[in-house]
Amino acid sequence: MSRKIGQRLNSGVMSSAQSEWQTPTKLFAALNDVFRFDFDAAANASNTKCKLFLDSKDDALGDTSWRTKLAKKYRLKKPHQIGTGWLNSPYGSIVALFIRAVIRQSREYDITVVVLAAARTETRWFREANEAARYRIDLYQRLRFTEPGCAEGFVFVDASRTSQKRSAPAFPSTLFVFTRRDDMPVYDLRELGFVIDLEMQRKAA
Repeated sequence: MSRKIGQRLNSGVMSSAQSEWQTPTKLFAALNDVFRFDFDAAANASNTKCKLFLDSKDDALGDTSWRTKLAKKYRLKKPHQIGTGWLNSPYGSIVALFIRAVIRQSREYDITVVVLAAARTETRWFREANEAARYRIDLYQRLRFTEPGCAEGFVFVDASRTSQKRSAPAFPSTLFVFTRRDDMPVYDLRELGFVIDLEMQRKAA
């Protein structure tokens, strides 16, 4: 994430005034083994997890295809090979704009995007994501975040343990998978969280 917002989260544990929370390395490694990410949709040179990334100057919230933006930024000869993106969504109200951008990129440009977000089930953007994503993975354990520049220390946190409560955010995290593909091995991630096939649920409703 690279956006800075001037609002605070209701929990008070994490402030969106500092939204550059880096993706937990262990989590990203597990996800990358499954999805093989081509780019990071909201990062900067110091915190990106992918060789290719979009930062605040690239206007990821615009209507232009992220594939087109990356091709122009990096002078790619085969932009059509860019198919899967990673997004550690910013905290604060701007997350709703990113979710809508992801939905547009997936539907209009056939880009698969995996989004890490707070499980704010009471919000409109969460419901919008839940209605548009193919899969949702509710992580079993909470993530410990630190600010950029700090020593690497991202681990999974069991919020029920008293000694770790102060290090854990006051909310659980979830992953949304936006894709048209039917061959995503998402169930390989069952050890990380509860995998829900949202499209199957919608069809059954």
